[in-house]
Amino acid sequence: MSIQSTIRIGSLFLLLSVIGGCGSDAGMLKTEYVAGIVTLDGAPVQGATVMFSPTTKEVGTPANGFTNAAGRYELTVVMPGAGMSAPINGGTLSGEYMVSIAKSTAEETPEDGPVAPKMPKLTYHVPKKYSNPRTSGLTATVSAGKNDIPFELSSK
Repeated sequence: MSIQSTIRIGSLFLLLSVIGGCGSDAGMLKTEYVAGIVTLDGAPVQGATVMFSPTTKEVGTPANGFTNAAGRYELTVVMPGAGMSAPINGGTLSGEYMVSIAKSTAEETPEDGPVAPKMPKLTYHVPKKYSNPRTSGLTATVSAGKNDIPFELSSK
């Protein structure tokens, strides 16, 4: 058998193994649907980021969502290395999570010439403590199936 024939046969087997793997659920994360409503002092919070962070490295994966005009969010898994959220079944893995909810805007600061620009001042529309999962006091348990997890925040 010539080297060309060996390369062709090897390439054919490689192609068949790749094609055979396409369409399979192997390697896909088994996520659970997570959604809910975020309110602040009883009013829906629009435009907030809701972030679920696993309490341990062994169980769970980071996930986030954004609230709409009604304060409703749906989680999507944050895929490592993807650079952005990848919508996988609109949820995250089962497990225990610390939660942060943030909504802020940055004030524009005028350029000061050749000097480094000043850091913009942030205005928090949700109390700052909620923007950090370690200080928010918010936790969630994601179980198998559909999860409705509301968050009732207080400005006091």
